[in-house]
Amino acid sequence: MKKLIFIFIVILIALPLAAQDDEFYQRRGYIYLEKGDLDNAIADFTRALAANPYDGTVWSSRGSAYMTQGNLDKAIDDYSKAATLIPNDASVWNDRGGAYIMKGDFDRAIADYTKVISLTPNDAEAYATRGEAYFSKGDLDRSITDCTRAISLDQKMLTAWITRGEAYLAKGDPDKAIVDFTRAIDLDPSDPTGWDQRSNAYLEKRDFDRSISDLNKANELRR
Repeated sequence: MKKLIFIFIVILIALPLAAQDDEFYQRRGYIYLEKGDLDNAIADFTRALAANPYDGTVWSSRGSAYMTQGNLDKAIDDYSKAATLIPNDASVWNDRGGAYIMKGDFDRAIADYTKVISLTPNDAEAYATRGEAYFSKGDLDRSITDCTRAISLDQKMLTAWITRGEAYLAKGDPDKAIVDFTRAIDLDPSDPTGWDQRSNAYLEKRDFDRSISDLNKANELRR
């Protein structure tokens, strides 16, 4: 009986200590992640998970560190674990979708961004990014639909204007593409992408002078 009481006391002492370790390593891991010290961030998140493997935010944070390192498979594994623990956290699905896009797995990316949209229906960035994924797999009409929705939610969503312009250009409508690329340039004239893509649209129209002018500007901005 005394032995059982002793074991019980040891467990009571150990539990709060484990919780303290979890919080300490989790917080320090976040600091390392913000600092860009990814190896130490991963090490601390791993220690935190050893103390508490049921914290979805830590799995997600370690996934972000792996993703920043370029280790996409490990990032996806961690985001997947987080998704099972905190399935209503849209950021987890959003981040895993980003990893799938980086891997070129556009169907899985689209599925994840669809989940984000179901959780946060007015997320302009989710629509814009799903639109990029649709564009990358050649589904131009759905890309245009998603980007148009993103723009209706946020007129300053630069990537939506550029992606929709690219989709219009790919569909053979350079005039609509030029309108969208011009809007992108107005939003951020320091981004060479809008100038570069508008150059392509002008070239499609055989407006060579404007095409050269925009290409020169894009090249100047990249230097």
